[in-house]
Amino acid sequence: LDAAAPRKAPPSFIVAAADALGDAVDGFLNDAETAFKRRAFDFCSRSLARFRERAMVQRLPAPLADILAARLPALAALDSQLCARLVADFLGERVDAAVAALADDAAVQFAVLDAVIEEADGSDMSVDVGAAARRRYVDLLCRFRPARVYDYLATRDGYDVDACLEVCRRHNVADATALLLDAAGD
Repeated sequence: LDAAAPRKAPPSFIVAAADALGDAVDGFLNDAETAFKRRAFDFCSRSLARFRERAMVQRLPAPLADILAARLPALAALDSQLCARLVADFLGERVDAAVAALADDAAVQFAVLDAVIEEADGSDMSVDVGAAARRRYVDLLCRFRPARVYDYLATRDGYDVDACLEVCRRHNVADATALLLDAAGD
């Protein structure tokens, strides 16, 4: 990717870098050895960080971000924590799209979203977890960790009270429902 990151990268170089990233990540992920597959995380982190530095951009250009997002299900199945780190580091402004890319496996989606939200809420990183991702997180939290829902809602903001109330009612999470009813003034 370094060769594809001149100081002012024209679109053809960005597409070439995206193709190279996709091919390389696929090479790691298609290997039989799990240890070799895991090297995809380090490769992505180093390569994408170098690309951003050399191209002098904060956000990944769309073709690179799209290639990474397309590989998220396979990466998350390999290691949800390391996948969450890639999302936070390189797709921070596209968390909703990253979450959508993981929709086929709710447990993996939860693991990645849980790590991304914890990291985003616990740091000054520029990770934009939108309302849709937070609503999905509350839904998954109700499903997989209902005992944590109340604490999450009581200590965070940025979520839609009415939508979360509906989710908590549907999952019968009584303490969180009561908190949201109080917040809504009911």
